[in-house]
Amino acid sequence: MSLKNIIICGDSRDKKLTDTIISACRKIGGVFVSDSECIYTTSENPVFCITCTDKIRMIDADGIIIFGDGYTEPDEKCTIKKVVCITDSSNKAAVRSLNSTESCVIGCSMSERDTLSISCITDEYRLVSLQRNIRTLDGDIIEPCEIKLFSDGDLPPFIVLAVCAVLLLTGQPYEDGFYI
Repeated sequence: MSLKNIIICGDSRDKKLTDTIISACRKIGGVFVSDSECIYTTSENPVFCITCTDKIRMIDADGIIIFGDGYTEPDEKCTIKKVVCITDSSNKAAVRSLNSTESCVIGCSMSERDTLSISCITDEYRLVSLQRNIRTLDGDIIEPCEIKLFSDGDLPPFIVLAVCAVLLLTGQPYEDGFYI
């Protein structure tokens, strides 16, 4: 089995997006992590490979890229191939970089126009609305639905939606919700 590649580009200084993605992936198969300061694994046979970077100029690899709120456009045109892109639709730098890509882009925000949005917040969970079909990395189709997402702590909407998108794209069962 090959590693599922996840690239996190431009996470803010608190690294909450990165930490939450790593935590969620650790629970379902282990992670090999490479960032500017550390390289480590969370299990003997990790299922996920997470690479963290501040900027990119070119990606030509299968997997997922998540654009954090600290992403800034490179000086040169960004070439993105093969990966599924996840971004907050209000992240103007990411949206500009993705304008010319042929890769699938999954918009995540509180907007009803985005692929993933939060439709309900309770004390127990958030209800994430998948508003259009998406194709998993393995080629399966997930049709519009609502997914309960349970988490400890108060996470910003984009982080909740990005984690949900990663779990959906990597083929995790969602019928009973996600626990992050």
